[in-house]
Amino acid sequence: MSAVIYYFGRKSVAVFLPLLVTTIFQVTGQGQVIGPRQDENRVLVKTWKTGNAKIVERIFSLNLGEEMREYELDISDQTKRRHFRLQLRRMRYSTIRRPSIDCWWVGLKEVTKDRKAGGIILGPDLLSIEGPGVGDNFPREDWARMLCPIEKPQKVLDGALYGITVERNFLIEKFLVSIQVKNSKYDEAEVKLKSMDLLITLKNQEKKRKRGHL
Repeated sequence: MSAVIYYFGRKSVAVFLPLLVTTIFQVTGQGQVIGPRQDENRVLVKTWKTGNAKIVERIFSLNLGEEMREYELDISDQTKRRHFRLQLRRMRYSTIRRPSIDCWWVGLKEVTKDRKAGGIILGPDLLSIEGPGVGDNFPREDWARMLCPIEKPQKVLDGALYGITVERNFLIEKFLVSIQVKNSKYDEAEVKLKSMDLLITLKNQEKKRKRGHL
């Protein structure tokens, strides 16, 4: 594993890169949250987590190779007092059409210090509508975390899965995590996802302008 250091003004950030992953990130301008409109190319998930946290805005470009099983990114809010871990893990999923599909699951958890044990504690997943615990509602948006190699899912045959190229946007507190599969290669014979190129964008929600003000 190698490390690359990026410099932003006087600050430096070290990024550790697995051999099969190239990570590129850059500071972007003020973001704009996508509106409530849902369409076949985009989904907005208004998650259960409310609050006022704003994120350090960045763009990550990842290439997940066929031998990779998981990948993690550590990010922080603008105050640097709150930290989050974005997790990517391979997992198998089955539908009526396919008994086994090689997919990637995405999660985001807040990281806190365990003062007694001296380690860290990962909180509940933040990329869902339902939140922690067992709920009695099963919104389709909770399946946006699954990245499965299906271009145009059919509800009866593929369940609640979204198409692999659909842009996923998760609104957490005052920031947005956008995940988009730019390219993927799937081997039907081996039932294996050979590679996946992801674009992950972190941006903040703009303040709504008052009427009468520019």
